[in-house]
Amino acid sequence: MNRAKRHVALLGGAFDPPHFGHALVINQLLNSNFISEVWVVPSGARKDKNYVASPAVRKEMVGAAISSLGFSSNVRIETIQIDEKLRGSFSIDLIRALKIEHTDCEFYLVIGTELLSTLCTWKESSALLREAKFMVINRPGSDSVLPPVEGDFVFLNDKDTPSANISSTIIRSLCQRGGQIRGIVPGAVADIIEREKLYLNDKN
Repeated sequence: MNRAKRHVALLGGAFDPPHFGHALVINQLLNSNFISEVWVVPSGARKDKNYVASPAVRKEMVGAAISSLGFSSNVRIETIQIDEKLRGSFSIDLIRALKIEHTDCEFYLVIGTELLSTLCTWKESSALLREAKFMVINRPGSDSVLPPVEGDFVFLNDKDTPSANISSTIIRSLCQRGGQIRGIVPGAVADIIEREKLYLNDKN
């Protein structure tokens, strides 16, 4: 008997640090009635990416954020990239690995509308567009139009969906200036940032 596959949204990113903007995206995905689970995927080491917090601390912050926000078991951290089981991996590597490991899941890469026009520049873009499905989140100021490529895109309706203009860059800047970050990051994440004295000299 064939069982229906679980629809899993892969929310990737540096999460340096995670914040309430990420929580709102998770909320939107779960409220779409299309996604059954959200896997938060902290990115691993790559030559084209610079991180401030160490992989271990970013992993700890994401885990603390998910736990403290009270999401149920349908939201979890997927550590395949940050643990370097896929060293230096990109989206296509992630999709291929997870498809092999979790044959009962249908995976959707979560991207913002601002990234639609760049997909053709991603690693093995043609293969990615054939092998992956995409869940598209509207970003204020970005055009919700398909890129000049064929692919499987689901655009989430953001009507009545709360949003906030929060970014990790803003949070790091506040830390550098000695500003207040509680209220825009979960308290458990703020505790880790203060404990580790993160972002005080951030140049990214």
